[in-house]
Amino acid sequence: MRLLIAAASTLLLAGPLAAQGAAAARADTVPHGPVSAAKRAAIDEMLRVMDMEKTYRDGVEASLAAQSANPAVARHAAEMRAWVMRVAPWDSVKADAVQSWSDLFTETEIRQLTDFYRTPVGRKVLSSLPEMMRRTQESSQRRMQAHMPELMQIIMSDNAAPAPAAPKPD
Repeated sequence: MRLLIAAASTLLLAGPLAAQGAAAARADTVPHGPVSAAKRAAIDEMLRVMDMEKTYRDGVEASLAAQSANPAVARHAAEMRAWVMRVAPWDSVKADAVQSWSDLFTETEIRQLTDFYRTPVGRKVLSSLPEMMRRTQESSQRRMQAHMPELMQIIMSDNAAPAPAAPKPD
């Protein structure tokens, strides 16, 4: 059961993130706020040009395929797919994406990005991103796996140490 919960969590979080990529934090990020109708329309158009709904669904499927290498997870792939699509349907993911794009980019920048994604190089970037994310994730996992004994030693030494004393009330 724990394995299925971990697999489902990975599927929900890592798959779509890998498909969409992670936005870099920016110092000039505007605070969360309402998105104007014009800016929402620009973002909707950009997401359409980027084919983000398909990218999201493909990311879910890719995560399921990766998780299905484990037979315990593979037996429940259909249930996991249905669960992800129920708890994180594209419409809710899109709403979050619209807010994020709005927070990170101006309407002019969104339109410039849309123009770029319509070019041959922009199309190539979009089609290459899943492979780039896969390669990056694999190399990161290999690197972390090589250092797993070190992490386990840190965790085990921390577990062996007594817990810090709670502060005394005044």
